[in-house]
Formats: sequence, C-alpha cells, structure tokens
Amino acid sequence: TEAIRWYRKAAEQGDADAQYNLGFLYDAGHGRSQDAFVAVDNGKVVEQTDAGSSRGQPVPQDDAEAVRWYRMAAQQGHVYAQSNLGIMYAEGHGVLQDDAEAVHWYRKAAEQGDADAQGNLGLMYDLGRGVQDSAEAVHLWMDLGVSRSSGDAQREFAAKRDSLGEKMTAQQIAEARRLAREWKPKPMGIPARDQ
Repeated sequence: TEAIRWYRKAAEQGDADAQYNLGFLYDAGHGRSQDAFVAVDNGKVVEQTDAGSSRGQPVPQDDAEAVRWYRMAAQQGHVYAQSNLGIMYAEGHGVLQDDAEAVHWYRKAAEQGDADAQGNLGLMYDLGRGVQDSAEAVHLWMDLGVSRSSGDAQREFAAKRDSLGEKMTAQQIAEARRLAREWKPKPMGIPARDQ
C-alpha cells in the first residue's frame, strides 16, 4: 500500500514511469495469491514477501485500473506501457477486446524497438487480427522480435517466422529480410523533464 501511495502521487503528477509501475502493480496481481506482496521497479519485481510481514499489504489485481495507468504512460510514449496496453486490448483484460487497438499500441512499442511488441505485432499480422494479413510484415516483425528477445519468446517468434518462411517465396523472404536490416527504432516518446 505504501508503494502504491507513492507511485500514485508521482503518477498523478504525470510521471510516466510511475504510471507504468502503478499499472504493472495492478496488472501483476492477476493470478497471484492474495497473500503475496510485490515491489516493482520499472516492471521488474525487486522484492516479494508474505503480506503478513511488516513490509506491506497485498497488491489487488485490477485490470481496469492497470489499463487506466498504462494508458496514461503509453500516451506519453512509454514503450513498456504501450506494449502492455496492447496485450490488455488483445486479450480483453480491463477493456473490451479490440484487435485494432491492440495493433495500434503494439506498433507504437514495436517501432521503438520493444522485442515483445514486435513479435506480438507479427502474430497479429499472422492471424489477420486488426490488420490485413501480410507475409512480409509477419516475417519482418517476427525477425525483429527474434533478434531482440530471448528465452521462450525468442523461440516462439523464431518458430512462427520459420514456419511462415516455408510458405513464402524466396523474393518475399528477401524483401522481409531487407526491411528488417534497414529498420531503425523511432526515438522513445517520453518528453525530457525540465531541469
């Protein structure tokens, strides 16, 4: 509760990192036992204890509240908030499920270089959800997602890209690879703070 209180103070003053962290706290409660306490720093769990300890109270899971704070940060260009907001729309957590809105937020984060958003955008193209199916776009975003991710996400994106590659012409693959080589991330949209 103390972390939420301080994040909320900063978030209400327009701090995008605090808005994102507050959104993450509400989002992360999903599926978590109500006897857990979690401290977060920019989307990374830095402490986890039992709620009965002197360190805090459980963080309630609230998808609508997560969406509210993610949206505020995302509108300021916060890349992880944009990516997570895309997930919320794709899965219909805290909002009505909306593929076009999911693609909108995935694209904003993907264009800034977020690997998860790039792979998720590729999946949306692959499934024709919110966008018109395009083999080159799927391959491009999956290739970028593979090159910038790790672990399970990297394996999933690589498998999808390679499976798709079997259905593409050599010319389509070459074009997608050229686009991936020439791709450059857009600068992050969070405005610089006044000194």
